[in-house]
Order: sequence, then structure tokens, then C-alpha cells
Amino acid sequence: MPIVKEVTLDHVLDVLNRAVEADSDAIRNLVEQRVQCNKTLADDPTIQVGNYHKAGVMLNKHVFGNFSIGLLGILNGLFGVDETGWGAIAAVFDVVYPNCALDQLNGNVGDKCESCDNKLVLGKLTKFVKAYKD
Repeated sequence: MPIVKEVTLDHVLDVLNRAVEADSDAIRNLVEQRVQCNKTLADDPTIQVGNYHKAGVMLNKHVFGNFSIGLLGILNGLFGVDETGWGAIAAVFDVVYPNCALDQLNGNVGDKCESCDNKLVLGKLTKFVKAYKD
């Protein structure tokens, strides 16, 4: 395949989803990997950077703290942000129900499981999608 000189969001999503199909565990590990970065990078207008204070709670990226960045933050920086500051690409994960409460069909990470009261956790990376509606 020749070098692609202009990359679209759809092209990036296709490549990311091919990678997920080939090895979802490796891509999940890559997407979850974060490294510390400085405030200059955190202040970039489109690159997505997390900011965590010592207790590990996410804060607004302009509040002083420990900044970290991952691959998805860089990729989102290519396509800009919406009016709320979110990037164009979202990673979609399954939600793990701690005691296999398959009757609980709706829930988000951090919600309590209806069967055991344990918190629902992030599961398998399933795909990448546009994080906005056209």
C-alpha cells in the first residue's frame, strides 16, 4: 500500500479497528498506557491530556497537577475538539459485571452491580468510534 498523504478520521478509525481485531489485548494495553507530561503539552488546544492530583482524581486540565498523556490523546489532537473539549475518537470497552450478573444489561464503569454491589469495571476493548454525531 502506498504512503497515505492525507489521513481522515474514518481512515484512522479503520486502522485502529483492524488493530483491535488483530489483537485487542495489545491495543487495550497501548491505549491505557499513560506517561507523565508537562503543563506546556497539557495546555495544547487539541491534544487530550489528563490531570490527576495526588489522590488520583481527574481534574480540569488547567488546574495544577500531575499531567499524563496516552496514544489516544495524541490521535485526538490531530482532529480537534468539540465545544466541550472532547476529541473526535472514542475507545469502546465492554463493562465487566463482577459476578456475571447478565440480567443487568445497563451500567457504566463505576456503577454498582445490581447482584453483588461491587463496582462495574472496564472490560475488553471492542472498537474505536467517532465520539460525536455528524
